[in-house]
Amino acid sequence: MILLDNRAGSSDLISYLRPHGELGRLDYGDALIEGEGPDGLPTLVGCEVKTVGDVLKCVTDGRFAGHQLPGLLASYNVVYLVVEGHWRRDMKSGLLQFRGARKGLWFDASIGTRRFMWSDFDSWLMTMEIKGGIRTRFTHDRQETAAFLKDLDKWWSTSRGGGWSTHK
Repeated sequence: MILLDNRAGSSDLISYLRPHGELGRLDYGDALIEGEGPDGLPTLVGCEVKTVGDVLKCVTDGRFAGHQLPGLLASYNVVYLVVEGHWRRDMKSGLLQFRGARKGLWFDASIGTRRFMWSDFDSWLMTMEIKGGIRTRFTHDRQETAAFLKDLDKWWSTSRGGGWSTHK
């Protein structure tokens, strides 16, 4: 079972997760999966879902690293950061670009007047993985994010054939 935070930002995923999901209140993260870890021990898996724009806000304000990440690491045994959206590196300028909703055009990623280099985005993600100890996954849209959460739930649940179980 996947528990989704019932606040804005993650509650809309429930439409893609029924009957695998339910809504509730989470102090940290957008989704909680109760799984089985090594030796059959209960393992809490937390997922934070962010768009590329959300990640860029984290790069500039430090809120994720300073508040959310410590809370996630204290609340869960395993933490995933799911980054949602379409982005690329502009090969000429090195700028981070995202695909707009209209006509699939690409736009330079910015907050206010600040434009972001691909390396800013990539370095932040590497720092979260290497120093923060979280796993990062990428999805294109809400439907793909929900599919990843279902796969994650299945993998961490040994009763359904995944996770840490070993067959002798």
